[in-house]
Amino acid sequence: MNSLAHLVLLGWIPACLVLCAVLGARVGVAAALVGGPMFLPVLNLDLPGPLDLGKAEATSLALLFAVLVFDPPRLSAYRFRPIDLLFLGWVVSGSTASLANDLGVYDAFATALNRLVRWGIPYWIGTVYFGSREGLRLALWALFLGALAYMPLVLFEVRMSPQLHYLVYGASQHSFEQTIRGGGYRPMVFMAHGLELSLWMCAGVVAGFVLWRSHRGRAPLGLPVGAALLSLAVTAVLCKSTGAILLGLIGVVASLPLFRSFACHALMGFVPVFMLVRLFGSGALERTLVELSESISDDRAGSLRYRFENEQLLLERLWRNPWFGAGGWDFGSMVDPETGEVSLITTDSYWIIMAATTGLFGLIATIGMLWLPVVRGLRRLTAADWERLAACLVLGMLILDSLVNAFVPPYYIALAGALGHVPLWESDQQAAVPTAAAAAPDAARVANAVGAPAPAVAALDPLRQPLRPGSRRDVAWLQPRSARSS
Repeated sequence: MNSLAHLVLLGWIPACLVLCAVLGARVGVAAALVGGPMFLPVLNLDLPGPLDLGKAEATSLALLFAVLVFDPPRLSAYRFRPIDLLFLGWVVSGSTASLANDLGVYDAFATALNRLVRWGIPYWIGTVYFGSREGLRLALWALFLGALAYMPLVLFEVRMSPQLHYLVYGASQHSFEQTIRGGGYRPMVFMAHGLELSLWMCAGVVAGFVLWRSHRGRAPLGLPVGAALLSLAVTAVLCKSTGAILLGLIGVVASLPLFRSFACHALMGFVPVFMLVRLFGSGALERTLVELSESISDDRAGSLRYRFENEQLLLERLWRNPWFGAGGWDFGSMVDPETGEVSLITTDSYWIIMAATTGLFGLIATIGMLWLPVVRGLRRLTAADWERLAACLVLGMLILDSLVNAFVPPYYIALAGALGHVPLWESDQQAAVPTAAAAAPDAARVANAVGAPAPAVAALDPLRQPLRPGSRRDVAWLQPRSARSS
């Protein structure tokens, strides 16, 4: 890649500092969290020492520096909860796999450090910045507006072919052949693959749909939410990823009151059942899925059969060391014992990769730290808990996608941390009031940016009564429709 790619990756930290200086720490952090995956190059720098630097690590480190400079008191706002044990298990599982496979203490340390930077910082950011109703609301707006900002770039690549990463950073991030779909192109923009981009855009549609249903008004800068949502939905379809589009439709349907309870719990129940059947089943599920694919397309059926065959090879490596896996070195290659020939194994599903490299211990911790916050967030949902519902749907889309793909941007990890800490009961909400009050300066900055008066602390407090009729002290786009129409 060219020098600009290296400069942008290394310059993301000062760029995030500028965002926080202009927008305030809270809004700046949200903008940086979605901006990193969207605009940084797909590049990994081999730095001296144990730490690697890719777009996920650059995003995380930029967030950490931004908090240190503009919001140091936030460092002490974190409160440990039992659900965080799953995250700690995920960090430790990489080290235990290294030690169990005799990869050395240094590899164990480097694995833990990289996991703490890659996922640990976003997870912590989610707990302290988005672990409240107004925090989740801000995270949803950040995703929706980020997807809207991506629309022109996506449409450019739909028409002109995926080439922006090459034009800007001097190299393509993936094979061009995989971008040709349905007589046109599947865009990638600056993400690692078209599948990752498609899921991101469809997640933005789900977030925007829930925001539209709860607001029925305008977004920042006077943008009409309904028209923007319709445009985003059309763009998501043009990304030409059947799986992501299906997940987006499921998310939209699951947000409706008629289907909400059954759909959400059925989808979350499907995840462990699917993994258990794949791990301990006889292969009947795989054969059934291939047969169904043959009725749609022979090419898709062949691709799915090839995927299952490769994943079965990885699962065989898992059972050699079921609790700790094969470690992270050369897990995707296999040596023929007779000829000594090395063959590569195609790895697509994130949960399969985690199972093969870190064993059942790592798999339980990895899926648990994503899955359990969604299950927790779905408890005792009411009509007023639309922020929590939307966050659960977006994170649930990633979990379901991880059954077949392996793209996990830091934004989703922040949502997992937020859903693990967001108050569910009255006693927990009382403890969250100081956090809401602390957000008032940042909300005032946002209000100035969109031309609205600064909100009072009560407007950000989820426990206070809605503002009296005719009051305009709230920031309209940060308030639910019920609060603005009361």
